[in-house]
Amino acid sequence: LVPPPVDKRHSRGLTHEMNVPLSKMLERPEDYLCKIHEYAAHSLKRNDSSEALRIFTALLEFYRKRHGELHMNVGSAHHNVGVVYLRAGRHREALDAFQRAVRVRKGALGRDNPDVAVSLVKVGISHLLLSEFDQALLAFRNALSVRRRALG
Repeated sequence: LVPPPVDKRHSRGLTHEMNVPLSKMLERPEDYLCKIHEYAAHSLKRNDSSEALRIFTALLEFYRKRHGELHMNVGSAHHNVGVVYLRAGRHREALDAFQRAVRVRKGALGRDNPDVAVSLVKVGISHLLLSEFDQALLAFRNALSVRRRALG
């Protein structure tokens, strides 16, 4: 899972957030991004994929409205939605989410960014779980190429 970057303009301290219900946090996600992400990740660890999906989808919509489609946070949100689908055994939906993450991350960060490679690996895993072996191999090779260019 990819946590959102910390924006110091919106970090009001975590202590007061502990007593705020999730529904209230989702009404003003800009004030609680890290806490919302933690809550979604915790839901996923508890195997509550429907709750994790609901939260990550809400974050995706927030990021889209705030930044437009081509932004690193939108790419991370697509990736996180894909992780939820993958863990829930919904491999085709995971593949779609990871492919969107790759497109957005390439547009926002450049084609040689390591985050693009991370999403490409997940594309490969999704293809593998769908028994689409040629596409899986291609995705893994693309991920390796990106990593080599990015990291040397």
